[in-house]
Amino acid sequence: MRGIECDDLGDANVKVPPGTQPDVILRLKGKRLPRFGGRGRGDLFLRLQVHVPERLSDEERKLYERLQALLRKGKA
Repeated sequence: MRGIECDDLGDANVKVPPGTQPDVILRLKGKRLPRFGGRGRGDLFLRLQVHVPERLSDEERKLYERLQALLRKGKA
């Protein structure tokens, strides 16, 4: 579980399911600003974005290559 920080709400924990793809939108029910008229809070929507590192250490590169080989074989 990863934590996020939102300026108007503080910290929240978000469970991102395994295998979640980029640009998926997650809904955090009742975690947004109060609704007009005082009837609870609205929902907060998060769009997940993947950031790929520009530079990898030799060890990181080898690990990614190993993962890629496993994915090709259908073992990951």
